[in-house]
Amino acid sequence: YVFADGIQVALNGIIKGCGKQCITVPIVLTAYWLVGLPLAYYFSFVKHEGIMCQESYFCGIVGLVGGMTAGTWVHFILLFITIIFTINWEKEAKNAQDRLALESKKRDSMEVGNAKRIRFEGLANFNMKHNIRTLHQRSHFRLRKDDDISISSIKSM
Repeated sequence: YVFADGIQVALNGIIKGCGKQCITVPIVLTAYWLVGLPLAYYFSFVKHEGIMCQESYFCGIVGLVGGMTAGTWVHFILLFITIIFTINWEKEAKNAQDRLALESKKRDSMEVGNAKRIRFEGLANFNMKHNIRTLHQRSHFRLRKDDDISISSIKSM
């Protein structure tokens, strides 16, 4: 159960990252409502008439867990098949590069509070940008409306 559940969570993240969340609805309905829940009901209540028994593995609560585990494995398998056969990885890689380029342009010059601008001149490292922004947000001083901060002035602090 744990292996299939962990992998299906990662596969769900891949699908959401590609913006194809609508694919997961029929998969979840199939895996849990058409496979897992009926199997859990059958193993727990129909096969042994709800009696806790010692001689069979699938009975009572174990049947519930077994049925839902089967549903989780079906969920994992269907997500895996969907990702392998429906996602165009070249297109998704191009989309990701385009989004990164757009984000990079947005972050080159940004508004912070009442300050005019913070310019990240010649700065290619995102971590450095993030650290400077965090430094500003966590600092105890407030920028005045006419303050203009650049990397060189922050390095000299």
